[in-house]
Amino acid sequence: MKKLTMTPGIRWEYFNASYPEEGVSVQQQALMLAEGYQQRGLFPGQTMPTFKNFAPRFGASYDLFGNGKTALKASIAKYNSAFSTVTFPQVYNPMVLSTDTRNWLNAAATNNIFVPGVSQLGPSTNASFGLITRQPDPNITRPYNVEMTVSGQRELRPGVSVSFGYFHRHYYNLLFTDNTALDVPDAFTAVSVPNPCFTGTVACGGTQPQTLTLYKINPSLIGKGAPVIDKNSPNNYRVYNGIEASFMARLGGGAQVFGGFLTARQVSNLCDSTDGTGTIAFAQASDPNYTLYCDQSKFDIPFRTQYKLGGTYPLPYGLNISGTFQSYPGMRNYGSGATNFDYLQQTYLVPTALLTPGQAQETVNLNYPGSLYLPRWNQLDLRFARKFKLPGGRGTWQLQGDLFNTLNGHPVLAQTTNYGSALGQATQALQPRILTLGAQVHF
Repeated sequence: MKKLTMTPGIRWEYFNASYPEEGVSVQQQALMLAEGYQQRGLFPGQTMPTFKNFAPRFGASYDLFGNGKTALKASIAKYNSAFSTVTFPQVYNPMVLSTDTRNWLNAAATNNIFVPGVSQLGPSTNASFGLITRQPDPNITRPYNVEMTVSGQRELRPGVSVSFGYFHRHYYNLLFTDNTALDVPDAFTAVSVPNPCFTGTVACGGTQPQTLTLYKINPSLIGKGAPVIDKNSPNNYRVYNGIEASFMARLGGGAQVFGGFLTARQVSNLCDSTDGTGTIAFAQASDPNYTLYCDQSKFDIPFRTQYKLGGTYPLPYGLNISGTFQSYPGMRNYGSGATNFDYLQQTYLVPTALLTPGQAQETVNLNYPGSLYLPRWNQLDLRFARKFKLPGGRGTWQLQGDLFNTLNGHPVLAQTTNYGSALGQATQALQPRILTLGAQVHF
């Protein structure tokens, strides 16, 4: 069409992974028999669920006035989550590395590694040692997200343009790990305890409730449920919204300047336990202690804004100065597929006296989501350069000096978030001002 350009597309994706039959080698089997242990059979191989998915995309651009200076754009696309044919099956392979901690005592001082009837180690203290502890749901489907964008671009005059855009991304079919043995009435008993941020001597950050709700497991269910099942959640979701605007200008004398801002927010609901595929331990599956504040839509999580300004300016005698100023509202996170700025989540290791004897260690969140962030991170980087011609006009070479963190700011990039005497102490800060010298050759 004269003013409208459309770019439809579709991709078909096929994913299949497996692990082979595995077990202890013949030599190790013989050694086990000689030492009085039972022979261990082979673990059968397994083929993972096969994913067959379409990934459609559609985009359109409209020349608003027909002069090529103003364009309105929109797109919608589906992106299937990435899976590895190596790491995905290894999550469920029982032959992957497993550990067990034992006390060793050679009372007879015989210096023998093994003395039959004396140095038997007995049963493992790891209830899941050597067992298949997790399985994928046979009906599991591939997680995906749908991104919708609306944007516009306008040439104000030759060499000067501005643009804006709105980005929305919604995540579907998120995975979670389900321990069906705990999906029964009275599996946990709720108890209310004082929040240590109010009763202790350590000052916490953000906003917290005065009491915490903990969950004590039914003693008869401790260690029960293997294998746990990774499945798609009908309730978990993640939503990202972002608005950005930018400009670019080519000025006289070869100078250029560009800049813009992005304001964004991501909200998640992960109340069906935590994300699956190996990100949580066996004891954490279906444990309500790990779902405190799991529905972030109930909290006032703010939009966070970053700014960027940069440019380059040629000087007489072949000199050039360029720089970039960036301002971030705390530490960035690209892990979700879209830039967002994570809040600080302070945690509390629950004393065992408050739990059922034998219950796994519990770590609960203290502050509300979105109530505590790292300080703003401002950074200015500059470059000074001088170009020279190579003999014979065969190219150029350049001497340059880069000044990193020109303003010598020291924002905190990470800090201790576990409740205790070190809570809030910085563990990482921006490097101080650094000057580096270098040379480049272009031919």
